[in-house]
Amino acid sequence: MRAIDGHEVWVAEVDGVPVGWVEVDRDRVEGIYVHPRLAGSGIGSTLLGHAEALIRAAGFPSAALEASWNAEEFYLRRGYEAQGPRPEEAGRPMRKPLHGAAP
Repeated sequence: MRAIDGHEVWVAEVDGVPVGWVEVDRDRVEGIYVHPRLAGSGIGSTLLGHAEALIRAAGFPSAALEASWNAEEFYLRRGYEAQGPRPEEAGRPMRKPLHGAAP
């Protein structure tokens, strides 16, 4: 899989069935997905928290991502801040400080 070559990908399972995933590259959350039937179940928050822990453990002081229109509120509620205006054809860059990052 070339798209995730060199990135960490973690998969969430319910009863042995994959229901979501998160992809991390250095200090970036490259992608996160939860099956639509499980939206609001906490799986996305758990995956995001795991990604942030990996980024913090790697010594980065903050996590970055690009939020799609439909996910922006999800990230805002979890402490991410917009980094300028939303580009017309792309996700909005966002960043969150990670307290306790390794030096």
